[in-house]
Amino acid sequence: MSSISKNYSPNLDKESKEKFSKLSIDKRILRMMKSTAVSEPCKECGGDMVKIEATRKVICLVCEEKRLKEQEPQLANKWTQDTWKARTWEYFNAYSVLRDNNIKSAGFTGYDTTEEQVAKAKEKAIRFMNLVLNGESPHMILSGAPGRGKSHLAMATLRNILETSKYTKKGIYVHYASFLDLVKESFDQPEKKQRVAQIKAEMMNCSVLVLDDLGVDLGSIDRPKDASPWNMEMLNLVLEARENKPLIVTTNFDEGQIKASYGDRNYSRMFIRSKGLRILFNNVTDKRLDM
Repeated sequence: MSSISKNYSPNLDKESKEKFSKLSIDKRILRMMKSTAVSEPCKECGGDMVKIEATRKVICLVCEEKRLKEQEPQLANKWTQDTWKARTWEYFNAYSVLRDNNIKSAGFTGYDTTEEQVAKAKEKAIRFMNLVLNGESPHMILSGAPGRGKSHLAMATLRNILETSKYTKKGIYVHYASFLDLVKESFDQPEKKQRVAQIKAEMMNCSVLVLDDLGVDLGSIDRPKDASPWNMEMLNLVLEARENKPLIVTTNFDEGQIKASYGDRNYSRMFIRSKGLRILFNNVTDKRLDM
């Protein structure tokens, strides 16, 4: 629209055209609209009133210009927020590794808190969110059997951090077993090595990382296999980098299994800063059976 208003000029003499070209875009638009003068002056400022033929609306040119100028900062601010929002979700989509794309829609509004333990879990998640927004670096650990809503709550927490921060914070969601599959593929597919390196870098540096389903990479919960050396090395790199950064971990393992499977060092780095934010889903119904 701005390019049209710059090039457009009514059938005016040279002097009038020069005056028209110096007008603001908003004034040019008003001039371009067909209108008829109204005899009564504006009750607010005494300025000229006109009736816009297209809308039959009667407006004061002086007051309308003032209103448009007042809206400019709001419109600019909205544009900035929309830009940050788009960039934040573009970043999320670029570096997240999801097993199920439906998890992206998870939020607090769709989180069923009728069960007492789930309601308390949400309270802790909100506490975690507020700590992050206050510039702290907490860790939140959600553990329990599959299908209890751990992943939903993790994504809902991340979403609300992004939204409440007005998208000044960036976060990603990484299903750990799926990420390791991608790493394996990169061994024989060099074109995927760069993507793995980029994801790993963002896992280490983003504002908030969700590490989902830790332990699934080891198979059975009851009889997990030993973590491979490169799995241990990868987890160690990520957890070392996240030691003083916000982290959310979901797992089917309990604390003892995590320590036994991934070692004392990884256990310590994961559970540091998690006081009051360790959420156990041991008395919650399987949400997948309710679907």
